[in-house]
Amino acid sequence: MAEQKILRTSRSYDITLKIKGESYTNDITNVRISSSLSTGYQIVTITIKITPQTILLNKLYGQDSIDLVINKLDASEFITETMKFDLMVVTSEFEVPVSDLITTGKQMDRSSFDLITVNRIPFQIMTSLVGVIFGPLCPSPWTAPITIKNMIESIVNNKVDPKPILELDTDNINTEPISQCCIPPTTLMKAIHYLDHNYGIFNGAPAIFCDNDNKLKIMNLSAKIKKNYSIYVEHLTTQHSEKDITKASEDKKYFYTYDNLFTNYIGNAKFGTLGKKLKHIVLPSNTLSHTIEQDLTEVCKKYGVIGQTKGEASYINTTVAKRTRYYIENNGQDKTEVHANSKIAKQIADLSRMSFMIERNLAIEELIKIGEVVKVGTKTQEHLDISGKYILFSSDLIWNKQSEWQTTARLELIRTNKTV
Repeated sequence: MAEQKILRTSRSYDITLKIKGESYTNDITNVRISSSLSTGYQIVTITIKITPQTILLNKLYGQDSIDLVINKLDASEFITETMKFDLMVVTSEFEVPVSDLITTGKQMDRSSFDLITVNRIPFQIMTSLVGVIFGPLCPSPWTAPITIKNMIESIVNNKVDPKPILELDTDNINTEPISQCCIPPTTLMKAIHYLDHNYGIFNGAPAIFCDNDNKLKIMNLSAKIKKNYSIYVEHLTTQHSEKDITKASEDKKYFYTYDNLFTNYIGNAKFGTLGKKLKHIVLPSNTLSHTIEQDLTEVCKKYGVIGQTKGEASYINTTVAKRTRYYIENNGQDKTEVHANSKIAKQIADLSRMSFMIERNLAIEELIKIGEVVKVGTKTQEHLDISGKYILFSSDLIWNKQSEWQTTARLELIRTNKTV
């Protein structure tokens, strides 16, 4: 009788964990990788089942390095993808049960040990302390006038340790020279937000994220969504074919879902807060004041995160459309409107949101590329209006250990327009 070969399914993964150089691979029960534009870097939660005595004796309190490796396996147990994470504990939680005066090894009650961690290097990059002054009398590279692009490059190259790989979008970037600027001592992430708040990095919606490859990405989401998509997700119908399923194993940029698509649109609420007519009062260097006037509908069309719509960029109730709001908290850069465009664009970037679950055959590397373009497709005619291109705002990947690793992911997508 021929020997049977036991094959792993395409949903299987090989996950290894080392803390302080010691393997805890067999103790892992759950892994969760959360990536979001709202945090700026990834958060990884690991749950292991071990005895409290092990935690206390080995002093697993968070001071040691944590190495997590996730290998994706195909049906023949070949590794098709490898992701490595150098992690640092932010928070750890565990329970200590009632025990004897001296534990002899007979009492081996295991409890869940939750490790909430971040990628070590990206966390160090985003929290690096920076504080600089740009001006006419300052030495190079702090000599002004200077553009936003050169300011960010100077800060990253001279003030950040460890140094990231800077990927700064240049589409519709602010090219106005800034005569002088003082950034008080703060973290790199807050310093970039400070520059955007005062001057505007892009004519569009900005986003900042440092990935696990130590790439500091400063993106113009308004320009990015007009480019080719990086991930395609097919929303399956009840009459889907086998080809729709098998394609996911052949193309790591293709995914499918048979989950419900959860959508919401907050146009009226956001317009009610921002105002239909916008007036920014700024303080130029050669006059007492200047008013930048904008129409919110026009800002949506020009600088929103628009996924190739043929209809309206926004749907607004006429009652909300009558409101005028004044913005006086920003001195601006003379009469330039970039800071005003950036301020409003990032607040209207997520008027429309969509979320859903996917599972099986998940290519990790693609799903943690936050800020990239995702195209949602469907063959249901009535659902075509909500299909099209979105920005990947967040992904939440979860591995649960049962007989094998069961994997799911929840994606959250954003754009300005509700329909295409």
